[in-house]
Amino acid sequence: MLLKKIVIAEDDDAIAHMVNMALGDAGFLCLRARDGEEALKLVKAHDPDLLVLDVMMPRVDGLEVARRLKADVMWSRTPILMLTALAGIDDQVQGLEAGADAYMSKPFDLREMGARVKALIRSARRERNRNPTTNLPGSRAIDEEIEGALKSGKPTAVVHVDILNFD
Repeated sequence: MLLKKIVIAEDDDAIAHMVNMALGDAGFLCLRARDGEEALKLVKAHDPDLLVLDVMMPRVDGLEVARRLKADVMWSRTPILMLTALAGIDDQVQGLEAGADAYMSKPFDLREMGARVKALIRSARRERNRNPTTNLPGSRAIDEEIEGALKSGKPTAVVHVDILNFD
C-alpha cells in the first residue's frame, strides 16, 4: 500500500518539524512548504491526500491557497486542515469559508491533529469512492473491500452486480 502524502505548509520551522515528526510516525509521507506559493507547487507536483495549512505565511497566505485549490477542479477534493495561531471565531469562519475542511488553533495536541488528519483522509476517500448516481460505494470501494477480504485469509464469497445503462 502506498503511503498517504501530506503537504505541510508552515513557515515556522519548529512547528513544521513537530507536525512532520508526528505525521511521519503515524505512517504518512510528509512534504514541507515554507510559504503558500511553494505549497501550491507541491500540491500540483505530488497530488497529496491532504494539506496541513498555516494561515499566516509569506508570499501567498493560507486562506488564498485554500481558495485557489478549492476553485480548481483538480484539487477541490483535497482535504485541507488549517493549523494556525488565529483562534477567534471570525478567523475560524474565514478559514472554513476559504475552503478548509477542518480548523485547529495553535497550540494544538498532536494526537488530536493526527486523528483529524486520518478522519479527513477517510472522509475524502469515501466521497471519491461513492457512485454519484446511486450514492452507494463505487467500484474502487468494492475492489478495496474484496482485496481486504482476500488478504485476511477468511472464507469469502462475493457477488458483484452492475447495472448497465442505469440513468
